Amino acid sequence: MILRSNDFNSAIKAVMWGRNLFMNVQRFLQFQMTCCFAVLVVVIFSYFVHQESALNAVNLIYINLVTDIFGALALASTKPTPEIAFYQAGKGNLMTPFMYRQIIGCMLGMVGVMMVIMCGEKSIFNLEYDNYEPTVKSPQKMASYTLIWNTFIFLQLFNLINCRDVSATKMHGFANLHRNKFTVFIILVIVAVQSTACFTFLGRPIFEADIHTG
Repeated sequence: MILRSNDFNSAIKAVMWGRNLFMNVQRFLQFQMTCCFAVLVVVIFSYFVHQESALNAVNLIYINLVTDIFGALALASTKPTPEIAFYQAGKGNLMTPFMYRQIIGCMLGMVGVMMVIMCGEKSIFNLEYDNYEPTVKSPQKMASYTLIWNTFIFLQLFNLINCRDVSATKMHGFANLHRNKFTVFIILVIVAVQSTACFTFLGRPIFEADIHTG
């Protein structure tokens, strides 16, 4: 990093952006690890419930797109705040105990929600189908798998917002969210894709997704 002026404020801003870059790496690691552990458990658990993965190959590719590309772009665009001047970067490991607690806690919460969805789809949502029936030929099964996929994506969306804060003092990631227009844009893109996949004809050939049960 090269400072082109002798202004003291420029040095302060350089330190803030340097520490913010360090925190952006932590944000992405927390988001990536939480999603990877959650999707792994969900896929394994779905084999016990449905005898197959409730998330098909295209769903998993899109989840990977959300975590690797959209997540990286959204979290890397987080701007530094004045409070970052008090952040002690460079001490200890890149992964902090607070981050481990967030990863484990959020992952268990996501898995709990997904287990309720997968186990209670018949009693709660009145979706009856044969596990061995092809998804594209069963509106009930397609609606069930769409519900599972859509729920998981929106859990990651809220996890994305939560991972904007990797400090041990704050309690949420909504702080200054309005200042990061690119992050808001990424969130709107994810919501738009989900809405298109679930409420239009484009979801069926691409994602095998459809909320209508006939």
